[in-house]
Amino acid sequence: KAFHGDGGDSTGNILSEDVEVAVCTIERANILLTQLLDEGREDQLKMVVIDEIHMLADAQRGFLLEVMLSKIKYLLNDSVQVVGMSATLPNIADLAGWLGAALYTTQYRPVDLEVKVC
Repeated sequence: KAFHGDGGDSTGNILSEDVEVAVCTIERANILLTQLLDEGREDQLKMVVIDEIHMLADAQRGFLLEVMLSKIKYLLNDSVQVVGMSATLPNIADLAGWLGAALYTTQYRPVDLEVKVC
């Protein structure tokens, strides 16, 4: 069963127990993680995949991503696998160290990364 939308069930639950995959924004992911922790359902969370993890440096949204990663690191320890992806994160080794994570990098790009200044 998929998760989507802004609504919840009649109890205010936004994540029912039969959801297997939730694809969402940083903000929604933080809400879902908080709900799982508050309800003692953290054992349901097995993996968090973060595309564009360089958003940690974003002035508007980065703090929330850091909060979410901190919750995973300090409250859930090794029970949740975190996969972070970025083509532009300059200090990825530092981030991997902070998370206590294995680091995998590659130079392979199916499409060249271009920088354009207008």
